[in-house]
Amino acid sequence: MPPREKEVICFQFAALCLVLDVGVTCRTSDFLVTSIRCASELLQRRLFSESTDRFGLVLIGDERTNNVLNYGHVNVLDGGLRVANWDLLDYVENHVQGTNHESDWLDGVIVALDLLKTETEGQSKCQEKKIILLSDLGCVSNSDNWDSVLLALKKEKVELSFFGPTWADDDDPSQLGVNGTSPEPEAGPSAAAHDPPKTKTPQQKANEAVLSNLVNESEGVQCSIEDAMATFINHERRKKKPFPWKVAMEIGPNISINTVGYIQTRREPPKSWKKCLARPPANGDVDELKAATTFVKNNDAQEVVEGSNLIESYKYGPELITVAEEDKASFSYDGGPKSLCVLGFVPQSDIQRQWLLGDGSMVFQPVEDDEPSMAALSALAFAMHDMRMAAIVRKVYRAKSTPRMGMLVPEYRPNDEGVDELTIVFIELPYSEDLRQYEFAPVFNDSIRPSNSQLEAMDDFIDNMMLIEDGEELVKTETIMNPCNQYLYRCLTHRVTQPGKILPDVPARIKEFMKPPPELAQKVDTLVKRLRELFPCEEIDRKKEKITGDEMFVDKSKGDVTNASEEAPTTNDLSISHGSVLVEVGTTTPVEDFQKLLDSGSDLHLLESTQKTDLLIDVQEKSLGMIGRDEHHASKFSADEALAFLAVPVDATKESTSKAATVEDDEDEDMLDDL
Repeated sequence: MPPREKEVICFQFAALCLVLDVGVTCRTSDFLVTSIRCASELLQRRLFSESTDRFGLVLIGDERTNNVLNYGHVNVLDGGLRVANWDLLDYVENHVQGTNHESDWLDGVIVALDLLKTETEGQSKCQEKKIILLSDLGCVSNSDNWDSVLLALKKEKVELSFFGPTWADDDDPSQLGVNGTSPEPEAGPSAAAHDPPKTKTPQQKANEAVLSNLVNESEGVQCSIEDAMATFINHERRKKKPFPWKVAMEIGPNISINTVGYIQTRREPPKSWKKCLARPPANGDVDELKAATTFVKNNDAQEVVEGSNLIESYKYGPELITVAEEDKASFSYDGGPKSLCVLGFVPQSDIQRQWLLGDGSMVFQPVEDDEPSMAALSALAFAMHDMRMAAIVRKVYRAKSTPRMGMLVPEYRPNDEGVDELTIVFIELPYSEDLRQYEFAPVFNDSIRPSNSQLEAMDDFIDNMMLIEDGEELVKTETIMNPCNQYLYRCLTHRVTQPGKILPDVPARIKEFMKPPPELAQKVDTLVKRLRELFPCEEIDRKKEKITGDEMFVDKSKGDVTNASEEAPTTNDLSISHGSVLVEVGTTTPVEDFQKLLDSGSDLHLLESTQKTDLLIDVQEKSLGMIGRDEHHASKFSADEALAFLAVPVDATKESTSKAATVEDDEDEDMLDDL
């Protein structure tokens, strides 16, 4: 039986043909470098988003002539239309070279139109067809048959777009240089991002007039190449289709509302590249890389241990707790079936912002074509919104999964038609083990309090840093790309197209992502200087005095105290840490403990009435086991010595401080006699 062929799944795609001008005018004006970068950024965006769009490449003004219609100096890249890949990107960045030949942009459009027609004929999955022309229109073009080209564009439903240089406006004299030349570029950050406007030659004006008609009639786009790159220079991942999570919202034992949840926001990490082959095999059978794990013993022989001889265990302290396969199922908590249960309602003000947890949020909507669901969920949302309430819920995503605690809050969000509608949003809340309790000093107190001038300066600073001006947002956070992912994509592209070379630095456009708008930076420049004057920073040098070992353990009995610190502890103090305090007589060194307590001025009545009794009991219980052991296990003082110490009367000078010892001493002596 012959091998079964792999089933190929066809997705809908868009066919795009890039017409790149490599003629003499683009090479001498450096427009070719910009157009190559624009084409590369467009391919990278489609590549990293894993788009199914197919690309074709047509070079006009090239050394080689390779096209079906046999137009001179028009080269069609072999292979026709293809999905964006590294080979096509490498060809655009490293193999496209400028020439000294003149280019005809209209011939390139005709060849691209024929290529799209041939490659997409009979394919119903092709949604749209586009031609993107990158040229400065500097060469003579045969525009006599442009009307036939327009008819062909409309017949094949092809959009023609044109990305050209930044031209100066003929009606604005400020954009024109001396004798119609290009003006000098202005110094500043914007000068590096955009080329200075250039004046049009008579030939460029004639070509632009014809091309503008074709672009407008085919409903295409005409703009400068810098503006075009600004729209797709940032790369993005493949967009995922919304996956519905259907669940019944339970409120009490008798109320159940059918709802559908969709992920609204979630942090997306970059795609993992661990299972990709560096070089595909020559036979074309690319297998996925699979990791193999081998267990070996921790010895010199490194003996391999089979998986059947391994058992999972957990180490808590010195003990290993083994877990059998039968116990693993019992260890995991069973959250029950998929559910969304409302535990109760609380005011929204009671939920603090620092309690919001999780990697995103979900939005819940009623089930489509379910009138009871729509009526019940909308009534619940409006009631919660009017009362400023939030619902505490228990969420189980799938059967036997970990239950999550969260809240449901009503929120207005625009729908597909741009109309705000009330929805219910789910945000996860922490358990008690997830909270971290910290105690910080107050921001200011009676001794440290900001002055009125400092408060006014900070108020002005905040007012001038507002990101909303005249009802318009200066920074739209929903359009800011992740700079880490953008730099990762750039490094991957550099490694593929220029292997072995040092990775590039972070581009300036990526650094601009997390910077404030220029208008805000200029506005707060003077305020920052004012804040520096009102809040001066002083460097405080706090050096801790280090106590050396000689100072700590100085022997005062020998009189060697010349270099010793006055605060150094004496040899009588056996504790190096000054924070340790002796509070009672122990069984290890009872004689020294009792003497030190007397030297420290402790109450003798407390020592004899309380600690003496406890020590007698302790010695009575342990002395028989301690006597007779070897010197490594025996106490420093034997039981006889301890008893002799307890039986010795207190010195007369110290006995005067404890005349209150009465009946309890007699009881202690009786106990001593019994012992």
